[in-house]
Amino acid sequence: MARTTERYTAVQQLLSEGVSLAAIGRQLRLDHSTVRRFDRARSLGELLVCAGVEQPTGPPTSVVCWAT
Repeated sequence: MARTTERYTAVQQLLSEGVSLAAIGRQLRLDHSTVRRFDRARSLGELLVCAGVEQPTGPPTSVVCWAT
């Protein structure tokens, strides 16, 4: 979970700086599909729900998880 949080934060930071998905993948050494999934996620919580990790607080959310 910590690794996902770190990667998600790094991807979001680079996206906010205008870095392309391909460049982010190269820089962070992540597969393009992983970078794309992190880009499409509306929040870190959405990624964790799709990964089967329960959120510690808050009501259940309805999200659509896509194939990885």
